[in-house]
Amino acid sequence: MKTTDQITKNFILTNIRLISMDQDVGYLDKASFSVREGVISKIYKEDEIPDKLDSDLPKIDGKGYIAMPGFVDTHTHLWNSPWKSFLGTASGLNYEILCKKMGPLFTPEDSYSAVHAASLEALSAGVTTINNWAHNLPSPEHADAELQAMEDAGIRGHFTYGYHYELSPEEPMNVADAIRLRDSSASKRITFRLGLRNDVTPDPNFPFFKFLNVAPALLKQEIAMAREAGLPISMHVLNEGKADYYAKAGYLSSDNLIIHGYHWDDADWQVLADHNTPVSFSPSTANGMRRIIPLTSAQRSGVQCGLSFDNYAGSGGPNMFKMMTVARINQQLGKKKISDYNLLSLVTKNGAGVLGISDEVGTITPGKQADFILVKTDSLAMAPAKDSVRALTNTANPGDIDSVYVDGTPVKRNGKMLRIHTAEITNDLNSRFERLIRLMN
Repeated sequence: MKTTDQITKNFILTNIRLISMDQDVGYLDKASFSVREGVISKIYKEDEIPDKLDSDLPKIDGKGYIAMPGFVDTHTHLWNSPWKSFLGTASGLNYEILCKKMGPLFTPEDSYSAVHAASLEALSAGVTTINNWAHNLPSPEHADAELQAMEDAGIRGHFTYGYHYELSPEEPMNVADAIRLRDSSASKRITFRLGLRNDVTPDPNFPFFKFLNVAPALLKQEIAMAREAGLPISMHVLNEGKADYYAKAGYLSSDNLIIHGYHWDDADWQVLADHNTPVSFSPSTANGMRRIIPLTSAQRSGVQCGLSFDNYAGSGGPNMFKMMTVARINQQLGKKKISDYNLLSLVTKNGAGVLGISDEVGTITPGKQADFILVKTDSLAMAPAKDSVRALTNTANPGDIDSVYVDGTPVKRNGKMLRIHTAEITNDLNSRFERLIRLMN
């Protein structure tokens, strides 16, 4: 890629194939756009000549590349990133057991190492925004460490402050510390919410994660504290039960991000739509549960939907190209169709909407933050990239990502991550994980 030696947060990207995901801009086979102070400034279509002011900006020649918004993940437990290849026949453990046995052994330093490495891996794969659903926080120090890891990596984040695995069902969560973390953060890239435990009243025999069940009265107290402080919330719904129960309990609202909900039908999704409640679907989790994601029902009802990686043991890591393929296969197995545009929307602009940050990211639009990726079109995987959208959803892989920008700052260029020492990061993560395995055994 042809670039000037010094690229700042002020530059112009020229000769690019642009997939803006903005309906007013559309797809452009040849375009340019300028960035000023990390914000998309202006988009030039086809052969429009840049304004005189923009013509003086440092230039990046984007010929041979597709520019698109950075991917947006809506729910991933970053702390368990070391488990990508650990569960299964080799260990004889399942995810629930490992959470309960290894989770309490994590020090704040372990949490930092895992989240830092996971955030960098996500950035390398083009994920510029990730929702860290942090559910292994036994102390404020652990929460501080995870947040610092995200900030040090340079990723845009959504920090969902959750619980920990030695918390009894009668013991309240540390909602005050979640509020403290939000109020003390100076980062403009991180937004916050509270991650809640499970109300299984509609399905008391729900067999998984019983130690995370909580009495509705206590759950409602925690929700009330969060809402009084203006802190959005999020809850997992895997247990059977109708959405109407959650509505009558006061859980459903635009401030509550629901995770999963694969058993719900058309009537349930209409309840969520009536309460303007967004949802995050995890294709790898749905497949593991042998469930078809009710995406058609949810979207037809008007529910805002996004995709997510969930746990690393199941998804294998933050590869959004793989996730789109898994989502497509999941829908095909359910005899449903999903368009390439819909897939790409779920992991860009819709994902940003689910997290409540669509005014900042999710599309390449003047006035939004310059979070975007450049995908090369001349690789063996991509060529011939006749239909850019189809190529991105069906043939591309993270190795095709040449550059990644967050706030107009490059974190990856020429296929390589910038300003990090990968060997040091991975060696530290490996040694910490080996220690955790020994302690667990």
